[in-house]
Amino acid sequence: MQQKTKTLLSRALLLTGILVVLDQAGGRLLEYYYRKVKSGSEYKTVYALEKSREPLIVMGSSRAYHHYVPALLQQGLRLDCYNLGRDGVGVLYDYAVYRTICDRKAPEMMIIDINLEEFTDQELARQLLYHLLPHYDENSYIKEVVQLRSRFEWLKVQSRLYRFNSQLFYIALNNMRSTCIDTAKGYLPLQGKLNQAPELGHIGQAADELLVRYFEKLLEETRRQHTRVAVCVSPVYRRYPGNTASIVRAAGLCRRYGIPFLDFSQDKRFLEHPELFRDVAHLNDNGAHLYTSLVVEALKGLNY
Repeated sequence: MQQKTKTLLSRALLLTGILVVLDQAGGRLLEYYYRKVKSGSEYKTVYALEKSREPLIVMGSSRAYHHYVPALLQQGLRLDCYNLGRDGVGVLYDYAVYRTICDRKAPEMMIIDINLEEFTDQELARQLLYHLLPHYDENSYIKEVVQLRSRFEWLKVQSRLYRFNSQLFYIALNNMRSTCIDTAKGYLPLQGKLNQAPELGHIGQAADELLVRYFEKLLEETRRQHTRVAVCVSPVYRRYPGNTASIVRAAGLCRRYGIPFLDFSQDKRFLEHPELFRDVAHLNDNGAHLYTSLVVEALKGLNY
């Protein structure tokens, strides 16, 4: 009986060892191809964390990605610019990325685009941090926010394969492209247009204190790094009866820190022109060019 137990234990240890080796080897292989991507959202995260040195950067989620044209920002503000916005991210991601960039070189200026419900869904914000899992070991800022995903995230990330299990398809897809298609410095134009009256928006939930706290930490860090900041709310094709809790909190913090807060969400130049929108949340390329020009004018008017 004792011999059988020893045999079973030996086999279990051998199997565990094999699985660990396969996990680590498979994860290293995926990491190699992940860092080789030449386009897509993965490319933007790798670029932001490892290469970005532009004096002007744009941060935010998909609305930042598709609404800010670096060529116009460069021309108007006379600073080399890169749009680091990425689909499906938020303030937790922005905080970790900005801190990482500053370890290399703090940008002179940053535009942060927030949406009308930026601080209302902590659980979603935590789960979307899977974008940073491949970079977990790189610094304490990334570890800090990734560990917000779950109580045992520190243990899960010991699996190299776990760090990439949400990105396998995109790693494969973006490695098939032989050349970098990022010709617009991070901006991705959207095509198509609406032809309807604007929807009626609803005031959402109360702001989540964790997300508000990280937004404030981000603003505090920009002050410490002497980065000029503008917080913007780009247009949406919805009419809102008042400000959402997220906008109220964000505007209040910007006032406290003396940061320009530019809210274009209900601007009639967009609400009365459905042809400038690809969908209710995103401008098309024409809309993005008009909007970026207005942001430039506003910031120049503030001598910012």
